[in-house]
Amino acid sequence: MPLFLKGFSASIACDNVDLEIFGKVCINDGKIATGWIASEVHKEFTVHWISPCPMSVDIYLDGRCAQTMSQRKDGHGLCKGVYVSGAAIRPFRFADLVLTDDDDVAGPVSDELGSIEIRVTRVAGFAESTELYRGRDFVDTGPIHETSKKAGVHAITLGETAAIRPVVVYTPYGREEVPFARLLFRYRPLELLRAKGIAPPGNPRASRLTNVPAGPSYLQRQREGRVRVKSEPITDDDADEGTLEAQLALVQNRLAKKRAKKGKTVVKQELSPIRVPSGSNGEVIDLT
Repeated sequence: MPLFLKGFSASIACDNVDLEIFGKVCINDGKIATGWIASEVHKEFTVHWISPCPMSVDIYLDGRCAQTMSQRKDGHGLCKGVYVSGAAIRPFRFADLVLTDDDDVAGPVSDELGSIEIRVTRVAGFAESTELYRGRDFVDTGPIHETSKKAGVHAITLGETAAIRPVVVYTPYGREEVPFARLLFRYRPLELLRAKGIAPPGNPRASRLTNVPAGPSYLQRQREGRVRVKSEPITDDDADEGTLEAQLALVQNRLAKKRAKKGKTVVKQELSPIRVPSGSNGEVIDLT
């Protein structure tokens, strides 16, 4: 079941299957609906919602606005990634959170690391624009220090660029200043959710994911010698025993899957067209 708030609902899907949401609650005096989902490295995901009226939909990944979408009428909407131009998209993807012991390389740690947030704002309507869509930029989460207590196991990156049909640009007007609703998904590996008692043990619906090849990331830049990183946060002395055991099990599971994949060929599928993205200047696009 998706998250619900004020007649608006949202969910995160992998392989066209909604991920199960654990620990659903409303916080901040009922202004934010939140819950936990299980993530898996290298897995692409899509954001879905159902809106009761025209809305501007902002999608925040790890605390940064990645894409804005238009919902020009009530009904279902979705976003599969970041539109990097008017005819190309890069899909959302879960990735390893990169750690480093180099104080000069480590970046600041956001409180929103490990989150997917959907902020919906009411608008009076949308006007079609004749301007070309210029695309958006999205910067991966940089390496953080291995001693950070905020360090999780996963972050969000973007997959490889795929061509789409040209988009139509729309500009919202009469947009309210404050979001109408906020729906917040916190993501963690399934093993950690179970270790913390958030997900029940052995729940087969918690994550229906399979491994696929990874795209460019900080791990690739590590191999090129630009940063010194440690790929797994399994040495945090402040972590509790259950968390460390879960992280160890996660590493062992990935290693076993990687060995099993050797010699197999993976065929990359092209992304299907997506409708209603937005530019960094508030413009919104529609593909219908």
